[in-house]
Amino acid sequence: MKKLLTVTAVCLVLCGCSSYCSDKAYAETYKLKDEDKFKLQPHVALPRQMSIENMIEFYAVKYGVRPEFMKAICKVESNFKPDCVSYLGAAGLFQFMPYTAESIGLKIYKNEFYTKAMSAQTKKDKHKNLKLYASSFENFIRLVGFEKAKTIDQRLDRNYCVQSAGSYIKAKQERHGNEALAAAAYFAGSGAVDDYDGIPSYAINYVEKVADKMKGFGRVMTGLKEIEKAKKNRGKPPKKKKEKKKYRTLNKVIREIRKIDRLRKFIFRW
Repeated sequence: MKKLLTVTAVCLVLCGCSSYCSDKAYAETYKLKDEDKFKLQPHVALPRQMSIENMIEFYAVKYGVRPEFMKAICKVESNFKPDCVSYLGAAGLFQFMPYTAESIGLKIYKNEFYTKAMSAQTKKDKHKNLKLYASSFENFIRLVGFEKAKTIDQRLDRNYCVQSAGSYIKAKQERHGNEALAAAAYFAGSGAVDDYDGIPSYAINYVEKVADKMKGFGRVMTGLKEIEKAKKNRGKPPKKKKEKKKYRTLNKVIREIRKIDRLRKFIFRW
C-alpha cells in the first residue's frame, strides 16, 4: 500500500510540473510563421552605374544561384522596378515584406500601422494595417524622394536588395533541393512547402510564372515535376503534423495517473 501511495504521489507531481484571402495575402501570412534564420553577409559596394541585371548576375554567382532564376523571380515580383511597392507593403526589386526584410538584417521604414500589423490578433486586422502601412510608405517615398527613402528602407536600395535576395534564394534552394520548390518557398514560405510536401496549391501560378520567365532567359527550371504533382493534389488540405512523441508520452503518464487515482479512491472508500 505504501508503494502504491508513493507511486501515486510521484505521478501527481509529474502531472503538475507538465501542465485564406488572395494567394499573395495568404502566402505572406503563412511566411511569417516560418522563415529561414540567417544573417546577411557583409555588404559589398558595387559601382552605381552597374545595371540591375549585371548586379543580379554578380550576386547569383557569389551565392551559387543561377542568374536566370534570380532574374525570373525579379521579373515576376517587380518587373525590375526598384521603387515598386505592393498593396501589402512588399517593396523593392524582390518585393520583400517588411518583417521578412527585418528578419534578414535590412533596415525598413516603420510606422504605427506596421506595429499594429505585427501585433494584430486576426488575419483581417493584420491585412488592414499592412494595407495602411503600404499606402503611408508610398506617401513617404513621394514626400522625401526616392534617394532619401532608400537610405531609410534598404529594400529600395537595389544593391542591398539584390544581395539579400541572392542569400535568401540560396537558403531556400538548399533547404528544398530544386528551383521549383525554392520559388514556392520564396512566395509561400518554407513552412507551407513542408506542410504540403511540395508546392502549395495557391503558389502553383506563381511558380509557373517564374518558370515561364526563366524560359525567356534561355533556361529551364529544375523540379518542374513538382508543378504537375501540385496540380494533381490541388484542393487537398496540407498534411497534418504528427503529434510529437513527448506529448504522446505525457498523455500516457496522465492516463496512468488517473487509473492509479481511481484505484486509490476505490481502496480507501471504506
